[in-house]
Amino acid sequence: MNHGRVRRGFTLIELLVVVSIIALLIAILLPSLQKSRQQAKRVVCLAQLKQIDTGTFTYAVEYADWLPYREKTITLPHRMIAGKTNLNKTFITPYMHDRSKMMFCPSKLLEARYPELKNPDYVTQHVTYQYHNIPGRLANGVWAVDEPDLSKTSAFNRRVSLWGCLTLEVITAKVWFGHDTPVIVDEPLGMNAVYTDGSGEWSSLDETEVFYRGQGNTQWYHWPIPH
Repeated sequence: MNHGRVRRGFTLIELLVVVSIIALLIAILLPSLQKSRQQAKRVVCLAQLKQIDTGTFTYAVEYADWLPYREKTITLPHRMIAGKTNLNKTFITPYMHDRSKMMFCPSKLLEARYPELKNPDYVTQHVTYQYHNIPGRLANGVWAVDEPDLSKTSAFNRRVSLWGCLTLEVITAKVWFGHDTPVIVDEPLGMNAVYTDGSGEWSSLDETEVFYRGQGNTQWYHWPIPH
């Protein structure tokens, strides 16, 4: 006969206490984990922008100081194909090589902006990084500030953003599409950008301004305020 001690299991109350402690720890740690994840995406995004900036200046070296050209049919900062302009062929493929990796922010903003794409060519025509070498227009898009000359490096006369991560407000719906989350939020925290002097940094929302109004003044694009 076995006279050993009978093993006692957990009571319901003890199990509930353990579950409550685990839930409390998750509630405490989850915001920190989310913040760390956002920070990691921001770092990757800026690293990609710096590589795009390097590619842009490499292009300029090989094309007598001229930057990748966009004609007036390009009315959106993040659109790469329109009319005779095809930056996929002239710049992205030869200088960035892996377009699907290099030209899209890890926050996947296109998926947030268009969860149901009616245009199957949308991702081919657009990226999530906005190129600020935009010719001025009076129809579907117009500069909201003094238009800088970004046509060639020798024309640079101040430090302005050359490429940035898409931060877009649709006026009619009062909706923001921010860098810091893959879903629509009330207001983004800020945006990454690289500059005409080769530097790159993240700027908070209050350090940005509307630089361009597109699509009949229904979409406002932000960039860091030039210094």
